[in-house]
Amino acid sequence: RACCGRDCPARLACRWHPVLFDERTLLHLPGLPALLARATTEQLETGATWMLTVSQHPGQHRAASSAMHRLVVHSPIAHPLLLWLSTHTAGQHWLRRLYEQGAIHAPLIHAYCVLTDLRDAGRWVTLLEQQRPAFVQQQANPGGNAMLALLDTAVAALQSPRWSAAVQAMQGIPPVQGVVLDEIWLALAALHIWVHAREPMLFDDGDRYGQDLLAELQDLDGWPIGLLEAVVEHLHFLLLIEQRRGACLV
Repeated sequence: RACCGRDCPARLACRWHPVLFDERTLLHLPGLPALLARATTEQLETGATWMLTVSQHPGQHRAASSAMHRLVVHSPIAHPLLLWLSTHTAGQHWLRRLYEQGAIHAPLIHAYCVLTDLRDAGRWVTLLEQQRPAFVQQQANPGGNAMLALLDTAVAALQSPRWSAAVQAMQGIPPVQGVVLDEIWLALAALHIWVHAREPMLFDDGDRYGQDLLAELQDLDGWPIGLLEAVVEHLHFLLLIEQRRGACLV
């Protein structure tokens, strides 16, 4: 059965599903994608973890990708689910495998796949700008504004040639008021506070690369913290330029 009762959480039914007890079954298991989607909707981490388990099944892995696509296209948890997958090692491997197999059709899934592979810092701005339309399209979903603000803040900071330009650009992307403050919003708020607390001529190099700021972002994992580390490093570089220019004028 897909569920053991109307009031029974789907995740309880998942524990006894045949897919967990037969690693070789190739028979179609009706209702498995819907059950995965429901379990993930009820409790994201538990359902997504089970989805990853099914994604490794030799005969039923398509049910996992079908459930993920269904949730991304038709449910409000697209951003939380993809952020969770893209910041966990097993989830990253699964997304990249689907991408390499050409099994990804939803633009937002493709965008998160690209973000998990931000290793060439020189291409970050280009990659972020290329993926921005997918985030704009899903901006209205929970977490959409936060993710779009993260991308826009990173692009604005990384493109800035001077500290003053970076501050001005970031002032145009303030954290939205009246939203649920998830870890992304909290990280952006901390970044804004860090930026506005810095005076170039009084900058203390003891705060190397904004370690005081990065210490506040321990709730972030994966590519978001990597992206913010690059932003802070670039801002630190701009601060040093302003200090050296000030020293030359004295």
